Amino acid sequence: MLAYVAQYTLNTWDEDAIHMGLSATDTWQERYYDDVFTGIHTLRLAFAQDEKDSTDLVFIRIEYAAQLKAPIDVVVYAAQTLL
Repeated sequence: MLAYVAQYTLNTWDEDAIHMGLSATDTWQERYYDDVFTGIHTLRLAFAQDEKDSTDLVFIRIEYAAQLKAPIDVVVYAAQTLL
């Protein structure tokens, strides 16, 4: 959904990179995996697991231009309530 907002074409390589990057993350130790989706818009992302291998929770920090607030809010709402 975030790639769609950025109008970025997410591919298998991106998915693999995020999956591999998450393996060394931990929110409690402030270790995040950084990534950027650059399409028409740019989203700077930071992903981290709640605690390494202890839960399925993944935290995402998102930096984006002000005009993207409404679609980002929809994505965050969907992720928190529907997934």
